[in-house]
Formats: sequence, C-alpha cells, structure tokens
Amino acid sequence: MALRAGAIRFNTDSSQMEIYDGNQWTGILGTSPEQQTGGTRAMMLAGAYPVSTDIQIFNIATTGNAVDSGFDFGVSRYLGGSASDRTRGVYFGGYSPSAQIRYNSIPSVGTTADFGDLTAARFGGNGVSNSTRGISVGGSGPSGSTINAGMNNIEYVTIQSLGDAVDFGDLVQELASIQTCQSQTRAIVTGGSEDSSNSRVNGIEYFTMSTLGNASDFGDASAVHGGNNNGGGGNAVRGIIHVGDTYSNTLEFITIATLGNSTDFGDDIMQRGGGIGFFSSSTRTVLGGGNQPSDNETNTIAFVQTMTTGNAVDFGDLINHDSAKSGYCVSNGHGGL
Repeated sequence: MALRAGAIRFNTDSSQMEIYDGNQWTGILGTSPEQQTGGTRAMMLAGAYPVSTDIQIFNIATTGNAVDSGFDFGVSRYLGGSASDRTRGVYFGGYSPSAQIRYNSIPSVGTTADFGDLTAARFGGNGVSNSTRGISVGGSGPSGSTINAGMNNIEYVTIQSLGDAVDFGDLVQELASIQTCQSQTRAIVTGGSEDSSNSRVNGIEYFTMSTLGNASDFGDASAVHGGNNNGGGGNAVRGIIHVGDTYSNTLEFITIATLGNSTDFGDDIMQRGGGIGFFSSSTRTVLGGGNQPSDNETNTIAFVQTMTTGNAVDFGDLINHDSAKSGYCVSNGHGGL
C-alpha cells in the first residue's frame, strides 16, 4: 500500500516523530527537551585524508559508533562550512576552492544536491544558522597562498529556499580556520588564522543573525586556536570551543548572551589538532575526528554535558580512521534552533 501524505512514524536514528509530506519524511517536534530543540541527529559528510565522500550519522543522545548512512556527498570535497535547521543541512564551498553550496535532508539523509553559489570560491570557512538562515563566515579564497589565508566575508542563504548566497556583512578580521557557535539570535566566531600572515588568533567576534551588518568584538579565548574545525559546539546558552595552537586537549566555554572572555571547561580525552567536527543538542556537545600529534587522523568521538564543566568522556568512533577530519558537520538540535 502506497504511503499517503500525513503518515507518521518514529525514527529510531534521530529519536524523532516524523510526518510524510508525500515526498519525504520531516521531523516533528515532540515533548522531550531534546525534541523541543530539534532532535539529536548528527551527520558528518565527506572528510580527508584521503578524501572521502561518505555520509555518516549517529545519535547525540546515545553513545556509540557512527554508522554509514548508505548515501554519498556527491562530489569530492572537504574543508567547507556547514549550517542547518531542523530538517536540512547546507554545505558551503570547500577544497579545492569552490563557490558551490550543496544541501540534503537531515532526517532522511540522501545524496547532497546543488543549492546555489557563494559570491566567491573559498575553503576553510565555517557556518552558523538559526531556524531560517544559514550563514557562511570567513574562509580562504583562490588567491590565498596557503590554506590559512583569510577572508572576512559573511554571506547568508534562506535554508529552505534554493538560491545563491547574499552579502551579510564583514568579520572584524580576515579569517580562515575558525570555530563557531550560536544561540537563536547571536552567532559567535572564534579563533582562526588571519590574512596572509597565517598567524592564529584568540579573538572572539559576534553578530546578530537576523540583522544584516558587520561583526563586533566579543572578547578573547585563553589561547590562539583554529585548525579548520567544523560545525558548532554548545547550546543556546553556552558555546564550547577547542583552544590551543597546533595540538591541545583544552576545552573552554562562552556564555553567548554576555560579552567577555571564554572560561575553562575541562579537557578533551586526547590532544587534537585541526579538522575536528562539532555536533550538539540541547544538553550535549560532541566532538570527533581531527589530527593527532603523530600527524595521523583519529576517528575517536568524545562528549561533554554542555551546562556543566568537566572533562570529556568517550562516546564512540567515526566509521573511517583515515578520513576523519575536515568533513562537513551538522546536527538538528544545535543552539541556533
């Protein structure tokens, strides 16, 4: 018997009720705290090295290993930015410098498809989002002599409407390899490598996602950091960041609504360098992959309870040890939702 629009099911992967609209399944917010903020699905797409096009998924609320979704990113790319609402992931640029924006469904996954284009090709940027807008921040352009030559561009798309990105404003500094976090109203951009000097910074910037304009100074982290980390850690109250030059296990938190410096949170379960993926729900921040001091990738996933402080705990493993860094990372319960 063919499915009819309006059919409802419970998706055990995302821990959400879903409704069928005649074409695809879409998440319905439930009554639990996790579901009220959009769910607990995490998705890592592509990655390096070697370059992978796998899409892997896991449930933030339940410790365990990531699993292969059975779908493909569709193009060979990594080192791009990501944004999401509760049902759609959007992926900005990537290496080698691309202006393309791609998207897919978070509840039903699927191979990514063309969404539109950024105003210029870039890689090494990141993204933030609320329930309406996906915003691309920073990155390195084709003229950059290295991976860390920065851009100050902020551009946005409407997540549920295909089309090209539109200018939003500028960052305070020209930055690539930045980390991000967000509440429903405020975007945080932290660390990164500035312009052609490639020197890492410890500055924190912010802007209001609903209002076009430039970023402003927020405060400082305790140490410089960058490294092409992707996705955003934290919830609507706190952002969780990984700080330290080259390899570090230091985690700090930012109170998003209050200007000021970041504060010590605890330690990761290992030292990691660049390429870490961040995923979050209303209660947990999960980080996975990245480089280790041996210059090899790690597929280890760890997590913290966002509103406490303390050291990270083992969560599980990504599916591929060799392509476990610099992928596109989204979750449907992050702080912007």
